[in-house]
Amino acid sequence: FYVICNLFPSNINSNNMRRYLIPLLFLLICSVKTTLAKGEQDSLIIKLYKEIDNKSFYDNKKRQKINALKQLLSVKNLSAHQEYDINTQLAQEYRKYIIDSAIYYTERNKELARVMDNMELSLETQLQLSLLYSATGMYIEAKGILNNINRNSISKDLLPLYFEANSQFSGHYAQSNSRHSYFQINEAYRDSLLSVTDPNSTTYKISYAEKILFQNQLEIAEKRLQTLLEKISEDDTDYGLLTYLLGNVYKKKHNIKLQKHYYALSALADIRNSIKDNASMQSLELLAYESEVIDIAYKFTMSALVDAVFCNVRFRTIEISEFYSIIN
Repeated sequence: FYVICNLFPSNINSNNMRRYLIPLLFLLICSVKTTLAKGEQDSLIIKLYKEIDNKSFYDNKKRQKINALKQLLSVKNLSAHQEYDINTQLAQEYRKYIIDSAIYYTERNKELARVMDNMELSLETQLQLSLLYSATGMYIEAKGILNNINRNSISKDLLPLYFEANSQFSGHYAQSNSRHSYFQINEAYRDSLLSVTDPNSTTYKISYAEKILFQNQLEIAEKRLQTLLEKISEDDTDYGLLTYLLGNVYKKKHNIKLQKHYYALSALADIRNSIKDNASMQSLELLAYESEVIDIAYKFTMSALVDAVFCNVRFRTIEISEFYSIIN
């Protein structure tokens, strides 16, 4: 009000000032309403912006869960099989949190499987290691494991894990090295995975949705993913993946509004589950940059970079670092 008043000459009378001031105030109110309306549309982005600063709260909950599992390892007279099971749970908790720790507990299980002389557990551990090595960018180690496993030695129970490990390796390698022929190998192993997975399981339904999304069958993929999303809660571990895939659907459909909406839902789920190996935040930072909202793009980029370094997901760190230099 003080600034507006100073726009007028000092000798103007109150009636004339009122005549000018009322239209100005009306325009100001309209401007505020427009800003609020836009803010309502971007409420998810605002919520995500704030939740980035609350990461430590969710990370503390994650550490408490991990520490409770670690305490089980101190129980006296644990059998090798009991330790194996606890290590498996720890590796699962660490998998998208601190991948080096997941590798540590899985490598410990490799030794336990040798001590127990259990070939089935040995193969399971090797396949789990291959998945972890692929995710962290240790492609030589991951491929070495897969090359040394005889397909005929894999039991029916381990076949899904075998096909998943091969599919994930091909996908990560193709993405990191621009080797497009490996995307075809990735799809072939995904088809094999689907052939040995229960069609009624959530794993099958998500994998099939990814397959048809890759084939650009967008309407079918959208319908299937929306149906799956309606059946799970926000606390479900699959929620972040489903919303991310829906974001990809709308990216292919060039629907920026829904693209931003579902990537934001996915990024929120990742934060609340302390998932540091994430892709949604990267997608959102690009959207913010393309919209020239640089402060938000910077915030999202820093969050994604810190997560990737913390988790030690090398291929994500490289991708984000290149974009970070532009934003910075």
